[in-house]
Amino acid sequence: VAWEDNRTGSDEAYVAVSTDFGATWIETLLSSGSAGYPIVRTNGHVVSVAFGGGGFPENPMLATSEDNGATWAVDDMAMSTQAGDADYVEMSLQEAGNVTGAWLSDDTGINQIYAGGIDLGGPGPGGPNYTITGMTAGNTATLLIDGCEPTSNVLIGYSLAGPGPT
Repeated sequence: VAWEDNRTGSDEAYVAVSTDFGATWIETLLSSGSAGYPIVRTNGHVVSVAFGGGGFPENPMLATSEDNGATWAVDDMAMSTQAGDADYVEMSLQEAGNVTGAWLSDDTGINQIYAGGIDLGGPGPGGPNYTITGMTAGNTATLLIDGCEPTSNVLIGYSLAGPGPT
């Protein structure tokens, strides 16, 4: 379970994990300096919480535990490419250990949609880390990819119309 709480004097992202069907819980403060709108996704022993970072820059953050909530790592899904006003962070966690996130940001003065992904190194084939910025009609989108093997191919799917990648 993940929630926003201001017991420290500013809104922060918290998570509580139970491995015994709710008899006991491990509660953890994930953010530092404020956060908003946390969401949680799980896959086996992996627990991921995405939230909007507080203050400025307000980047989309991802906290991940690969040991049922005992320890946590916090990453910036925008990989520091965004000026900083991320709102309404959403994400999915795939079985292979890849996280894909999307968020709204108006740091350029108009609302834009951003996306990013992080390879958590789970079982099965991994994926690169990526960020896509500038996805607004009439703008040029920028794609930043790292974590690929040398000489590997990077395939990108997109759709100008319709329900998904073509």
